[in-house]
Amino acid sequence: MDTPGSEKTATPYRFRAKVWVYQGTAAWHFVTLPKKVAAHIRSHHTWRLRGKHGWGSLKVEVTIGRHSWKTSIFPDRKLGSYVLPLKETARVLGRLQAGKTSDFTLTMEGLATPSARERPAPGRGPGPGATWRTPDR
Repeated sequence: MDTPGSEKTATPYRFRAKVWVYQGTAAWHFVTLPKKVAAHIRSHHTWRLRGKHGWGSLKVEVTIGRHSWKTSIFPDRKLGSYVLPLKETARVLGRLQAGKTSDFTLTMEGLATPSARERPAPGRGPGPGATWRTPDR
């Protein structure tokens, strides 16, 4: 059995972040993950990159309100974090606007979700900024 927060257990992260626009030729919108969340992801999930390509990207599932989609986060050394690109569809469905702060839930893809027995007591998550997803009933 995997311990909560281990690199083999899905760890949903809930955080607030501001949407920003890349100042280049294309109007890409992004969210920068909080540094504590990025540090936890880096220390627990970068083992998945061994032998892979894709600029160090990690597959994730993102939820905003009732809308979820699968995408990737990318390391940004200049910011010391990961950035989450936001396609137009996600921005429209999530009512996201540049300069506005929104709530995000991010789950690493390809990992098992912890069972009820493996979940820590409330307020005792696996790391800074990390919370556990509760199954919908």
